[in-house]
Amino acid sequence: MDRERLQCVLDAIDSANRLDANQEVVAGESVPREYAYSLHMTRWLHELEPSPSARMQIACRAQHLERWKMPRSDYPEGRKSYYEWRQACGRMHGRRAAEIMAGCGYPKSECERVEIILTKRELRKDADTQLLEDVAVWYFWKNTSRSSMPITWNMIVISG
Repeated sequence: MDRERLQCVLDAIDSANRLDANQEVVAGESVPREYAYSLHMTRWLHELEPSPSARMQIACRAQHLERWKMPRSDYPEGRKSYYEWRQACGRMHGRRAAEIMAGCGYPKSECERVEIILTKRELRKDADTQLLEDVAVWYFWKNTSRSSMPITWNMIVISG
């Protein structure tokens, strides 16, 4: 039952993120950007935490869930507005992940827990929230420092 619920959530997140019109090239193939990002995040989660909890698999997969629906361009330029946008995105990702989890049979307490992780309200205080941030930083570091290195499908995990 637990594995089925987790797969239900991951499949729903993947389906939602495949709707992103923005594209990224992976192994010579154009794929929806947020879908590719969620798979990269999943891969790096498993690199940093070999046996991650279901909640962390969901949080990493949902980090940018439907992010294109809240474009940065909807906010003014500047550092303050950038942070406001990031916080609004975190709330949106958390809310959507919790909705999907509830629809797949997760208890309210677990849905709320993932929502808190995605909003990063407990960053530096909560191990799960810190792990999500570590995965995101690791992904960013690897992709920006080696941007000339082509990305291949075998570099990312396809499913939880």
